[in-house]
Amino acid sequence: MPVAFECSSTDKLASLDDVKGEATAGLRKVIELTGSVDLNAIYSGHELIGRSYDLYVFKLISGASEVGQLRVVVRKSLFINLTGVLFTNGLALMPPEGELLKRGEVKEGEVLSQVMTSKECTAAELPPGQVAIPKFVIYSAEGEIPRIERGSWKLVLVGPDGSSVELGLADIMSEARDLGPEDFHCVTGWSVKGRRYLGVPLRDLFRKLDSLEGAKWVYSWSHSGYTSVMPIDVAVESAALVVGMDGKALPDENGGPARIFSPLLYGWKGTKWVSMIELLRDYEDGYWEALAYHERGLVSHNERFKLRNPSLVDLCW
Repeated sequence: MPVAFECSSTDKLASLDDVKGEATAGLRKVIELTGSVDLNAIYSGHELIGRSYDLYVFKLISGASEVGQLRVVVRKSLFINLTGVLFTNGLALMPPEGELLKRGEVKEGEVLSQVMTSKECTAAELPPGQVAIPKFVIYSAEGEIPRIERGSWKLVLVGPDGSSVELGLADIMSEARDLGPEDFHCVTGWSVKGRRYLGVPLRDLFRKLDSLEGAKWVYSWSHSGYTSVMPIDVAVESAALVVGMDGKALPDENGGPARIFSPLLYGWKGTKWVSMIELLRDYEDGYWEALAYHERGLVSHNERFKLRNPSLVDLCW
């Protein structure tokens, strides 16, 4: 699901009409990029994320088909980002050179220079925008929950130089250890506190590769194609490959046989049913990052969505 473009703005969006106006400007950009005048943006709905972000979704319609989406993110009437996505059936609209636009107009360096200036949010029992609940809400971008035979599960690690290592569940279990109680935070605004995880820190797995030279990002793939990305420094500091929870094997619904988990990042960063972990030198969007969600996703910084408003320097407010 490639991103066709990302837009920056400093506009105030105090009403739905303002948001629709921003989407219309985004539509003009899509038409400019594709050369396709047979496109319309139809308002589809609104979702409140983390109690303070408003996510507005518009369908991109060509003829009788939905070929993509526009997503406008607003916080306290301030523009956060506008992302345009073309589905597989919409890629034919892109000119050959359009492939270069799939990571957006805002270059990686500009993105990171903004998020790295973020200040730490005030310490609290729960991070900003989160509410504690007793049990997990189960999501699957793949649709049905995959049921993977433990004995056949494999994990492939790929280094930035292309070297690779394949591990089975027995290999992981031989190194797994108690990771202690940790809190899990979903980007939609709920948290499950104090679950005890069993697993292997990613930094230990990375040592099995020939080289880590130049690696900046950790890109993970699920059994059925979901992808996510996190900075390697956060991964080395806090992330683990989890195979157990509260004294039992990790349930299928929570990503078993194995998933990635970092208590510092929102849950979408921790790919469930993980099958491959690749270390990258250059940033690439994963599934939700292509749909406007943040490149880094630090819970302490309230990094739920990409920041594309030049008048703002952080999301921690």
